[in-house]
Amino acid sequence: MTDATVQDDAKTCAKCGASHASTRTQCDKCGSFLTGNLAAKTHGLFVTQQPPELKAHVDDFVAGVVADLGGASEMTTLKRGYVQKLGELELTISLLVEDIARRGLLTPTGHVRSTY
Repeated sequence: MTDATVQDDAKTCAKCGASHASTRTQCDKCGSFLTGNLAAKTHGLFVTQQPPELKAHVDDFVAGVVADLGGASEMTTLKRGYVQKLGELELTISLLVEDIARRGLLTPTGHVRSTY
C-alpha cells in the first residue's frame, strides 16, 4: 500500500510507521495493533453479545410502553426517543444485573469488579 492510495483519515502504525486505511485494526507490515482497536477489550459488558431472549424481552417491553402511550402514531418524536432510551436502559440494567449475579460484585482480591 503506497501513501498515494491511503486516505486522509489513515492510521499510522506507532511501531513501524506504515500507513493503513482507517478501518484497519492491525498493521499488515509488523502485526502491531493500530490506534483505536478494540482487540484488547476482553471483559465487561462492552464485549458481550446481547442474549436473544433478553433482546426479545426488551423489544416486548418497548412495544408494551408504545402501546400504553396510544401507539407510535400518537407519540411525538421526543416520546419515541424517550421510549427507545428506556428500552436501552432496561437492556443495560439487565446485562449488569446478570453479570454481577454470575461473577459477583467483587474480585477474589476484594476489589470492585470492572463490569462496564
